[in-house]
Amino acid sequence: MKKIVSSIVLLAMLLNATLINAIPIDNIKSLTELGKSSTYKGMDNYSRPYNLEMMVEEVIRGRKAQELILDKGELNKSLSNDKEYVIVQLLITPVEAENKRNIPVLESDFRMYGKNGKKYNSRVVEILNEDIKDFKLGKSQEMYVSFEVDRNDNYLAMSFREDTLGVIWFATKKDQKIYDEEIARGGVAEVAMASGEIYGILSAEKDYLFGNNMNKEKALNLYEMQESIPSRFRLYIINETSNGEFVRTFRANFLSAYEKRYIELFNANETNNVNSFQLGLNEVNFSFSEGVNQIKNGSNETTRINNILRLNIEENTFYDKGILEIKKLSDNTFLTSKYKQVYNPYSFTVSRKNGNIILNEIESQKDIKLSFKSVENTRAGIYKYKNGKWLYQKTEILEDRLEHIIPAGTIKNGTYALLIDENYPIVNSINLNWAYDELNTFIRRGYIRGVNNLNPNAPLTRKELANLIYEIKNPNIYYMESGKEFVDADQFGTYKVAIDYVYRNGIMNGISETQFSPNGYVTYKDFEVVMSRVLGYKFSYDEIKESMFYDKYKISNISKGINTNVTISEAVYALFKIFN
Repeated sequence: MKKIVSSIVLLAMLLNATLINAIPIDNIKSLTELGKSSTYKGMDNYSRPYNLEMMVEEVIRGRKAQELILDKGELNKSLSNDKEYVIVQLLITPVEAENKRNIPVLESDFRMYGKNGKKYNSRVVEILNEDIKDFKLGKSQEMYVSFEVDRNDNYLAMSFREDTLGVIWFATKKDQKIYDEEIARGGVAEVAMASGEIYGILSAEKDYLFGNNMNKEKALNLYEMQESIPSRFRLYIINETSNGEFVRTFRANFLSAYEKRYIELFNANETNNVNSFQLGLNEVNFSFSEGVNQIKNGSNETTRINNILRLNIEENTFYDKGILEIKKLSDNTFLTSKYKQVYNPYSFTVSRKNGNIILNEIESQKDIKLSFKSVENTRAGIYKYKNGKWLYQKTEILEDRLEHIIPAGTIKNGTYALLIDENYPIVNSINLNWAYDELNTFIRRGYIRGVNNLNPNAPLTRKELANLIYEIKNPNIYYMESGKEFVDADQFGTYKVAIDYVYRNGIMNGISETQFSPNGYVTYKDFEVVMSRVLGYKFSYDEIKESMFYDKYKISNISKGINTNVTISEAVYALFKIFN
């Protein structure tokens, strides 16, 4: 299908409409103004209630914010011309807590939302808060939270613990208003007309693109079933008469715009090319079918299998507009004798414009579901081609499909396939481990050695850490000696190449001038130092500790002290989170 461009002007109108400039989060009731406090009522992990008084004292943005952050730590970085820092200075006072205990508040508890609902997570910079500590009952303490935002995003509001019932919201400028005042200036009817028109057009293009018959009433019903119009546009803030006017105007313009656009596409006799479609705020459900050769009664037959590949993209996953092209590869260029091919590989190409430059990446705000139709062989899995190798991707076995979740973040070009590896080792010792998925992924990728005797709860050795880094980095270079002679080099064994690599690249040093200690254990402090060298910035294990707790309900052993030894399972989980 030719790339659809006729709705760009209307989409720009809608994005600039005052209604859309409001934050599309359902549970915002009001924004606390600067200098005024709000009470957060929450519960800790043991269901013990507490109350916090929170106030935004100051918001610093742009050059001043960047200068402050760069001045605080040498590892902090300058931002590109289209990004800038925002620093929010808070005054926090615990006013009630059972047993007078201290209350923890973390930077990760805060999020910032900008124009069209774009989410910015807080980022830890070195060092805004000299010492993040628990907040004491009855004592007011200042805290700083920093964000990296789009430079042209002038509508920002901050949330605190929005995943709980006690969520509170803060304005970031003194003259910030919710759109009930803005809509009064623009008019309910004008906003409803623009909104109905653009969503009617998008629904028509979606139906035509995926071969659905024209049915404007069904499209409108589907739109409202996914989320009601009053909920989508927060109409509770306007009076009942205006509320009804908005809904009636929206529906009428949705239906007329849908019908007009669908007929335009039909009459133009455009090619229905399901290989390419537009990414944006709309939902996308894509599937691929193909003929597969099978041997029946001694002869080859081609069977058509529907929905071999599926891609599910929720609404509001992409705030930038772009194009995703999916191409079935008919040759075996990427395949090796190590794997058995189930279906053809599929190539994904992302493109979006940034000024006059075409970029092959786009930011996703939500996870994307990629799945293949399942096969009987339990050794099948989803693989991605990267740096000359097929890398196993964490695969979930569903009733009739194998699914991989592409996490929110930067989405780039890639080639995926459903492959069978008949030779990867089955390691029973990890079956009940809390980090099973991550351990299994690394084992299937060949990152972990000695798996027949693997104890995931054993402390990680220095040679094992060196090998994990070497395998993940996959340097693809001719082997070079490190040029360093260690007295314990006879203990390196098959880890020598990896140890030479990390030493030669300044990632790991010896424990002395003469000794590497390959069988020595790695502490959390050691792990932070090594990962800081790998990543090029100061790495803190705190982000892994929090992720373990919230994702896996597992308390990290770092709670016993930073000089405690890291276990193999924790190290694998940390490396998976960092590099995957």
